[in-house]
Amino acid sequence: MLAIGIGLWQVTRKHRHALVRSAGLLGASALVARAASGREGLSKVLRYTPFGSRISACPPCDVNAQQR
Repeated sequence: MLAIGIGLWQVTRKHRHALVRSAGLLGASALVARAASGREGLSKVLRYTPFGSRISACPPCDVNAQQR
């Protein structure tokens, strides 16, 4: 994910359209953040917010946690 994110940024950083540069930066940032946090990183962070309070209560998450 890290290599893909950096590659995406490298490809789009000198494009003449600002929209393409912005989309590339957004996508690259998301991929680098994904690489830094791991597979379930975003769900771990969202569990502590009011918006994601239901994430920790989902049955598939509990089943996967018990199997590990």
